Amino acid sequence: MKFIFHHKFLQHDTGMHPENARRLAAFRDLSDKNLVMDLEPILAVHDAGYVEKVQRYAALGHPLDGDTHLCPASFDAAVLAANATIAAAESGDFALVRPPGHHAYADYGSGFCLFNNMAIAAHDLVKKGYRVAILDFDGHFGDGTDALCADEPQIMYCSVHQHPAFPHKGSYRDIGKGAAAGTEIKMGLPPGTGDDVLFVAMDFIYDVIDAFNPDIVGISAGFDGHIYDPLLDLRFSSKSFYDMGIQLRERYPRSFAVLEGGYNLEILPQCITNFMAGMNGEPCPFPSESTHSTIQTREIVDFEMYDLRRLLLPYWSL
Repeated sequence: MKFIFHHKFLQHDTGMHPENARRLAAFRDLSDKNLVMDLEPILAVHDAGYVEKVQRYAALGHPLDGDTHLCPASFDAAVLAANATIAAAESGDFALVRPPGHHAYADYGSGFCLFNNMAIAAHDLVKKGYRVAILDFDGHFGDGTDALCADEPQIMYCSVHQHPAFPHKGSYRDIGKGAAAGTEIKMGLPPGTGDDVLFVAMDFIYDVIDAFNPDIVGISAGFDGHIYDPLLDLRFSSKSFYDMGIQLRERYPRSFAVLEGGYNLEILPQCITNFMAGMNGEPCPFPSESTHSTIQTREIVDFEMYDLRRLLLPYWSL
């Protein structure tokens, strides 16, 4: 797995906002990937009026909302980010992009996100005949990705996230409906959850993905679950992302990734580098001690997994 990067991602200037260009500063020496500015796959997922609105607001430097800032370079950066994710899906690489995407809906952006990079790539893969599982381990629930994939039975969306937290959605009881019933998997973790309970939840998610039997696994890689991230209260170690990379490499040889969140500017590059090392089967560059959860946290997650398994049994052999 290699990085797919372009310096235009650094030109999406949000000032002192948590989602700012300094998040990728440690990777500025990477070479630019030759990317296309193709709107067609974006328009397959997002409303044309919304895409035009993003272009217009970016030209004026107007924010989409109080959290989602734009500058004149933002539209090009967002289009390139979506196309970088499509390229990553084709080559099995990691799209190291910004703006992130998993809070973006068909007709509006939110939570720092403009276009939904992962949903765009997943729908493009389905159009090409593939069955896709999305694993989103960002600490915030990817409500936009969930909404954009909810009606597509060839896409399974799995999220492991802090609950409660923004966007204040993502109940495990919502598993989808109609032809796509059983394809929305949401594991909310209590604040304070450490590595031990994270990997209990991940083992459950892996079982569900295996039952779905995808051709390709897309990874929405967010690192704001780290113990020192300023926006959440999860307690994942830097090494947990390495261990996750090792697990994903072994279980899903056909996979790709795109960057979502992670807002500690010192820790984020270490987490990304650890994850990439795991995905490539290399030694862990930034080892750290594992973190642990309280008994009460484990009990909450155990109960929700038990109940979620019960809800999913009509659809999958678990």
